[in-house]
Amino acid sequence: MRLRQPPFLGLLLVLLGLLVFAAPLATSVWEPWLQPLIYDASGHLRPDDAVRRAGIFFYRELYDHHVMWPIGVFLMVSGLGLALRGRIPWSRNRLTRAAQILGAVVTCASIFFTLPVFLVNPGSSMGLVGWGVLVIGLTLVGLLFALGAGVPALVRDTPRMPALIGLLLCLAPLPVSLTLLGLAHAMVGFRITA
Repeated sequence: MRLRQPPFLGLLLVLLGLLVFAAPLATSVWEPWLQPLIYDASGHLRPDDAVRRAGIFFYRELYDHHVMWPIGVFLMVSGLGLALRGRIPWSRNRLTRAAQILGAVVTCASIFFTLPVFLVNPGSSMGLVGWGVLVIGLTLVGLLFALGAGVPALVRDTPRMPALIGLLLCLAPLPVSLTLLGLAHAMVGFRITA
């Protein structure tokens, strides 16, 4: 059985993105892999060579997750786009295509702004007012566009599946963000303050 390359490569990119995104959450797993790059077998620092500099760079980046999570999110979204290429039904109607594209943009933006809650220290408290305003704003933009483009496209377009996908994507930012927030709250255990 031969695998088709774009979906397979896309899934590999998604897995790589998940690893890069989760690297700051799993430093105890990554440390044994990075220690030999910085220290020799006797436990002393390696001589100042390229291997040591690369190890220190990666070691710092794994702890400094402010750089790792956007790279991980970019790799995951790119991999999903590559894996799903040709599988999402696109419409020839411009209104339906615009609803699909804008719905994908607002949903991806809400996911991008919600994923950092996974990187909060366990037991810490955080206020989500700014996040809430941003996600509600993205949802309102999607809702306005869904009412202006998605619903008319759903009524007029045949077949209706592309228009339905566009409409659902326009309405998805708030439910997707709340689902991710609940998952992060269950996994990390932070407190939400007003």
